[in-house]
Amino acid sequence: MKKKKQILVVEDNEINQEIISSILENDFNVLKANDGLEALKIIKDKRNSISLIMTDVNMPNMNGYELLDEIKKDPQYSLIPTIVLTQSNNEDEEILALQHGANDFLTKPYRPQIILHRANNLINFSETRSIVHEIKNDILTGVYTKEYFYRKAKEILSTDVENQYSFVCTNVENFKIYNDIFGQEAGDKFIKRLSQSIIDTIPETALVGRLNSDRFIILLKSVEERVLRKVFTDRRLANKENATINIGVYEIKDLSVSVESMVDRARIACDAIKGQFDNHFYVYNEELRDKLLKERAINESMELSLKNREFRVFLQPKVSLKNNSIVGAEALVRWRHKEWGIVSPAEFIPLFEKNGFISVFDEYMFEEVFSLLYRMKKAKKKLLPISINVSRVDIFKLNLIDIFNRLIKKYRINPRFIHLELTESAYTESVDKIINVVNDLRELGFVIEMDDFGSGYSSLNMLSEINVDIIKLDMKFIHNELNNLSKANIIGFTIDLAHKMNMEVVAEGVETHEQALRLLEMDCDYAQGYYFYRPMEEKEFIKLIDSLPKNDDNFDFKEEKIKRNDKSGLILIDDDSLYFNYLKNSLEKRFDVINLKSLEEVKSFISTNKQEISVILINSMLDNVDAKEILKEFKKDPKLWTVPTLALINRNTSCLDSFELEDVDDFLCKHHPLNDVIRRIDALIRINESRKTCILLKEEASHDYLTGLLNRRGLEWQLDLINKNDYPFAVYVFDLDNLKGINDNNGHELGDKVIKLFSDVLKKRAHRDDIVCRYGGDEFILISKRAVNKNKAIEKGEDICSTFQILATKENIPASASGGMALCSVDEVLNLKILDKADKALYKAKGFKKGHCVLLND
Repeated sequence: MKKKKQILVVEDNEINQEIISSILENDFNVLKANDGLEALKIIKDKRNSISLIMTDVNMPNMNGYELLDEIKKDPQYSLIPTIVLTQSNNEDEEILALQHGANDFLTKPYRPQIILHRANNLINFSETRSIVHEIKNDILTGVYTKEYFYRKAKEILSTDVENQYSFVCTNVENFKIYNDIFGQEAGDKFIKRLSQSIIDTIPETALVGRLNSDRFIILLKSVEERVLRKVFTDRRLANKENATINIGVYEIKDLSVSVESMVDRARIACDAIKGQFDNHFYVYNEELRDKLLKERAINESMELSLKNREFRVFLQPKVSLKNNSIVGAEALVRWRHKEWGIVSPAEFIPLFEKNGFISVFDEYMFEEVFSLLYRMKKAKKKLLPISINVSRVDIFKLNLIDIFNRLIKKYRINPRFIHLELTESAYTESVDKIINVVNDLRELGFVIEMDDFGSGYSSLNMLSEINVDIIKLDMKFIHNELNNLSKANIIGFTIDLAHKMNMEVVAEGVETHEQALRLLEMDCDYAQGYYFYRPMEEKEFIKLIDSLPKNDDNFDFKEEKIKRNDKSGLILIDDDSLYFNYLKNSLEKRFDVINLKSLEEVKSFISTNKQEISVILINSMLDNVDAKEILKEFKKDPKLWTVPTLALINRNTSCLDSFELEDVDDFLCKHHPLNDVIRRIDALIRINESRKTCILLKEEASHDYLTGLLNRRGLEWQLDLINKNDYPFAVYVFDLDNLKGINDNNGHELGDKVIKLFSDVLKKRAHRDDIVCRYGGDEFILISKRAVNKNKAIEKGEDICSTFQILATKENIPASASGGMALCSVDEVLNLKILDKADKALYKAKGFKKGHCVLLND
């Protein structure tokens, strides 16, 4: 059962209060207050659940006007629509009520149908306005949303060509840690204060929006940006929040670049200074551009280079500090590019981790190390354990157990000769998942090392939770701590603790005799570094160990105001010529007043009319004519669907005798003074203009700004309109593979192109009755109605994936789409559970049939 909306009635007269309440209580939950002060307490307590306030004017303690003033002061209260209840039909009182913020007024005697009609209209209008407000403004901070900011920025840059502008992007250093420590609520309060600090700091002419989380974007004139540099660099903005705030700037020089790309460059400039404690302001420049171009070049050549085996395994020996003997090695990588020469791992490994290629690369390295050990074994060389890096991404993206089982069987290598190095940071997320994977790998016989120990803030805690065999002290930890006696004690304590937990310790980055000696004194087991051996190629490594004894076997809504060059039409449907002349003489300066007296005249008018109509007045008691039939005829013309209708009723006549409430927009007694008629006509036109704007905005609100498809809100609205005739359904969930990698490597411009390309495929392959939605960044939903043929439904999903793959290949874009599908029979209800089924099928496709559409088998 649908929950009733709440209306607050503020009236000190007990009889009037009961009359109003009795009219409303069948359709609404009614809250009552005897004066303004009591009403304010109720509003404060229940502001999120009150849909409308009806208030009398004359009351003790706080009158109606004072109450309206208090409501208007508070941004949250002011969103609640208000109706003033008056004793007299006085124009001055109406004007006064509107000046104090009222949305409408009602006069005695109270007509139940009119009160209910006005209440419903005002509530519906207010709810639509609230939706529009949410689209334009970020709910938490009140600044513009990303999509609305983009629209406004495009409008400003296209119209103001005289001024130079800049985009300024801000973000808070380590905001995620702040949220983790203090909680989401504290984080939200921090962001609200930060947004206010930014608003207080920037000029009034600047445009500000929230991109996401702690990231804000500002468009301002370049002159203003230069003035702001001092504010930003002397830490005034940061000091307001006691936080480290990074600022990235993109100075606009080429207006042919899209706004999205400009913002992306400001964001890149902002991200370029993360972790730099002495620099928090950066302007996008050629150096940064060159760096991005180099990254793009790496992205473009990495797959071909992997195929051409340009990535070579180098080995750095590990040494026992007890006797300086070689006990193993770490597999490192060097990229011998055919044009660039040797590329440092420091250049490409972080990029591979960022774009997701690291898993493909790591799997290649796993194979190379197993192959190396196989060749050594076949040549009857001494086998020593070799450690391989396993990234955090590998744990979640790859099936490591299957991969290593395959390699063990293929090369017949005992897993004890493979050490798997997982960085300490890998253990800090999804600990349960990590524990399970590590335990499974240890059961296979692999030795597990915790790499980069001491680089994070949770090292000791990790040791107590996860079973590892060896900890590897981070290079920086070694260099920083050994030179300080008190800090060196920390290393000694760590080594001693590891030994007590039956773990061995490797120190990496050892470069001097003094470091090696200190580590030996602390009872460290093993070391590696340039003091002992540099990384070497396979042949050199084999030569090195040949002498050793042999052993056995990781989205400005422009308000499109209607331009009227000529007078618009006002239609009066009435056979009373005297009333028509009376109305025409009073309104002809503003309207072309048209009198229609019969159904035939209405039909003739509709078939020939090209004039804009502003309002229709209809006598509810026409002689020999059914007024409802005339209104039905008007509703056949789409151009007249949104024209407001005012029903003229006679004294002592019930509105429902002639019309249902939904047939017309308002009622007025025909014998009311002309001023009442004019005021009601103006009110209807004013409300209708706002309603049309809201309809347009609601349409905008339900569609994704980039693709034109439905968004989440639009999907929910469409699901509410589904009826029994639409069943059965085929529900598809599609996901663009590696869109994040495309965005990171090639910029959001190409990422947006991929999204548009897939949306175009969906539009072309979808039936006109299908529901097509962009559900998130790279996720799409297609709901196909009346899908009675299961095989055809499967073919449709597969066709969408394959068509997109073909088009992407033609465009030379490394993109594909995977899909999951679920069927919803006539006996089921189309809801989120069905979407979950399709999502599970998508997960299956991503794991085993990427680039295809999979049907979930129950």
